[in-house]
Amino acid sequence: MIIKTKNIVPFILIFLFVLPASILAFIPIGMRPLYYYFILLLDWFVILLFFKIIFLKKENSFLTPFTLMLIFTGLLGFFVKNDISLFNIIFPILGFAGYKIIINERIEFPKLFNIYFFFLYLVFYNGYYSILPDFFYRPGFNEDILNGASSNAIPFSLNNSLLIYMALNFLYKWKASKSILIIAIINLLLNIIQQGRGGIFVGVILLSIAFYEYAPMLFYRFRSVFILIYLYMIYISAVSIITYIDAVNISDYSLLNETRIIAQLSFLNQITYSNFFFGFQENTWFDNELYTYSMFLDFWNKYNFISFCVLIFLFLNRLYNYKKFLFPLYYLFPILFYSFLESIYLPGFYDFLVYLILFLPKNYR
Repeated sequence: MIIKTKNIVPFILIFLFVLPASILAFIPIGMRPLYYYFILLLDWFVILLFFKIIFLKKENSFLTPFTLMLIFTGLLGFFVKNDISLFNIIFPILGFAGYKIIINERIEFPKLFNIYFFFLYLVFYNGYYSILPDFFYRPGFNEDILNGASSNAIPFSLNNSLLIYMALNFLYKWKASKSILIIAIINLLLNIIQQGRGGIFVGVILLSIAFYEYAPMLFYRFRSVFILIYLYMIYISAVSIITYIDAVNISDYSLLNETRIIAQLSFLNQITYSNFFFGFQENTWFDNELYTYSMFLDFWNKYNFISFCVLIFLFLNRLYNYKKFLFPLYYLFPILFYSFLESIYLPGFYDFLVYLILFLPKNYR
């Protein structure tokens, strides 16, 4: 019996690239090592199965040298800091593999994506929404009820999964606009109930993109609503930046309980000549956190300062030369927004999504 790869690619992408990060917060902490090893074992099997497509088929972007740089600097960190995180090497390879499979295999599976979202809603309802004392007013309720994570993990999963769905719909020209619009509305409502500001903002961005691409008449009819929401988002961001600049020390933020800013300031305050280039030793605490909530600062810490500069250049190049890339520039905005709130990309399970939007040129075929 011969199994055609096109028949199994949809299941590979859903269950090995999209799903793992989405349900991670619902996996008991004691079982997570086993969960990681099981997923990674299957991922390596997939890499062997698609070896020719992944490693022998050429692609005309900066992704190959970027991936090689991450592997090299990840290994270099082992010799310099005398410790190594295998995920800093494994995730770039997996992201590269996912990227190559997606751009070389034209596949149709919007129905499977719809089933996947229905599964997510069931998991999130059972593990979070069903135990809320109130959907909108719950003072004193502990949001850190998931396994080693706050409830912010839910909008992260919903928003990134939707962005993947939208990106594949754009790439493969699926006719899944109605499904995506419905999911975008449901996701935003769930994000509002969860009440995380970042999740709501990104949910609004994704919904506005969905309306713009799939229902432009409705988008222009309600454009004033979107404009007001975006102005409010800009205002909140501006206030945060001004507060960040005006603060004298970490204690200023401790009074405001701004955990993310405290961690980032702690990172910057601890930089010395000895750790500037290669970052800090593993298990270094940044105030009360082991990471900074900033993808860029954590990328610097996990790889090195040169890699950090390369990453900044790639994002600036993507912004400046946006016409040379396949995806419209607005697909990058949710990733950029999350990059300053959480360290869920580079390295991470969603790296293939970042690679698609950041690297895929218009003439990729």
